[in-house]
Amino acid sequence: MYARLDPKLDVVFKLLFAHPSNRELLISLLTAVLRPSSPIREVEILNPEIPKDMVADKGIVLDVHVRLEDGRHVDIEMQSTKQLSFSSRALFYLARMYSNNLHLGQDYGDLKSCVSILILDYPQWQTERFHCTFHVSEDRSHERFSDAIEIHTIELPKLPRLAESAKAEAGEQPLLAWSQFIAARSEEDLETLAMNNPVIAKARTALDRLSSDPEVQSLVEARLRAEVGYKLEIAAVKAEGLREGKEEGLREGKEEGLREGEARGLREAVENMCRVLGIEWSPARQARVTAMEVQDLRHLLASLSRSRQWPEG
Repeated sequence: MYARLDPKLDVVFKLLFAHPSNRELLISLLTAVLRPSSPIREVEILNPEIPKDMVADKGIVLDVHVRLEDGRHVDIEMQSTKQLSFSSRALFYLARMYSNNLHLGQDYGDLKSCVSILILDYPQWQTERFHCTFHVSEDRSHERFSDAIEIHTIELPKLPRLAESAKAEAGEQPLLAWSQFIAARSEEDLETLAMNNPVIAKARTALDRLSSDPEVQSLVEARLRAEVGYKLEIAAVKAEGLREGKEEGLREGKEEGLREGEARGLREAVENMCRVLGIEWSPARQARVTAMEVQDLRHLLASLSRSRQWPEG
């Protein structure tokens, strides 16, 4: 028996939406985000491959880059962990995508519009809106400087509050359904979504098909190990900075703050590994992990990675 993979992990997200047999799903997701004036009938995926040597590099962005019928470029990225310099990083990738679609001998007027879609598994903005759209506009009149670039962010943690308060706009309902599919944590949630939406039902079937593929499982495990390793490296860098800072006479209170920051990252890594490996994440286990200190969390993470099951005792 296999465990259903988590589409919030970037490699799973890309495998799901970049596969040729799932083109209908990709078009449905793009339509839900962009709400185009005319239907999207065809998309061309410009980076369909995932080289195995790239999966283990957490510094590599596993995005889905597509070209629409009208020539626009759209880049979709799933981010499960809050990124440093988020805005600068997003603008850098968008600017690079925009400049790269002008070739030698072409006029600037030949540049095609570019859209960045960032699906975030963490809160980024203060607004209660789960879907935000950004353009370059004049501060007072809001007149557009250009329609050449556009950024969409979808914040998954805002979904429960949105569903409870029924604040989603009518036009956002398809995107709400897709977001709930990506964020779903239980079989019951997926079943309800699939019953009410035929496209989501197809997406669940496609995700199950991916989840049963041993080669995909290997890629996911490699990506997860890279993600955990990256978090541990960041924690180590912070710890080293603390030691250097103490030598310079920084306040002792920062030590406790950095230690708690490392513990939070390790707790998140334990939960992610359990979900990807299909290990039950019960309230009792969550409470146990919450009470653990950094050293115990490190031992637990190493045990899970080695044995792929919850340790006894």
